[in-house]
Amino acid sequence: MRFLFVSITLFLYSCTRAPDPEPEKGMEEVPYELSCYCLLQDGENIDFLLQKNDIDANERFEITASAQEYLDVKSCMPGDTMIITKDLQGTFKRFEYRKEPLLRYIVTRDDTTYRAEKVEHEPAIAFETIKGTISSSLYESITKGGESPELVFDYADIFAWVIDFLTECQNGDTFEIIVEREYFRNRHIRDKKVIAAVYRGDIGTYYAFYYMDPEEREDYYDEEGNSLRKQLLKSPLQYRRISSHFSFARLHPILK
Repeated sequence: MRFLFVSITLFLYSCTRAPDPEPEKGMEEVPYELSCYCLLQDGENIDFLLQKNDIDANERFEITASAQEYLDVKSCMPGDTMIITKDLQGTFKRFEYRKEPLLRYIVTRDDTTYRAEKVEHEPAIAFETIKGTISSSLYESITKGGESPELVFDYADIFAWVIDFLTECQNGDTFEIIVEREYFRNRHIRDKKVIAAVYRGDIGTYYAFYYMDPEEREDYYDEEGNSLRKQLLKSPLQYRRISSHFSFARLHPILK
């Protein structure tokens, strides 16, 4: 009897259950796509990676020929990114080549037509302040906060005519840098330039302010409007060259 009751209940449920809802009119079904991300390695080129992703010879020719409308294939370098997109049936849909985060070259296929385009994104600009205290060297004191070595070198270059960072930099000195930065989709892309900088220590307080004149000549000036450039550098050795080859954990011979 229990089995009969369950069977009748299931039968009534199946007869009275509402049908599955139909898709709303005017709404198109979005086709699924699969994308493969490839990093260009030494000795590789676009054709090689397309072939590696099962793109036949005729289609590889169409993609490469279309891309060359904007992309100089000789400029392709190891580390560049390629994205190859297909539908679920394995049909090629789109090719994207990224030289840098703000620049993309795209080839799309529509039936038998291939269309190329160059897409350049405008970055968001932000001004950020980096400040700190010298605890070992200028290089380590700035980079330990996650800043790039290039920012250290730019900062040192600005004051190269008035400060010898190899010999005059002391623990307890302080630095402050205002830098203009580019962002794209909330990701830091690059530092454009240092807008202002300060160095304070026993040797004195030094300011630097970026300025471009009407003839588009760029330079840095102190708080009184005098150019920081002098006839001679304060140090005969450029800080950038010393620090880029020798860390301060491994002292350069002249600093031993």
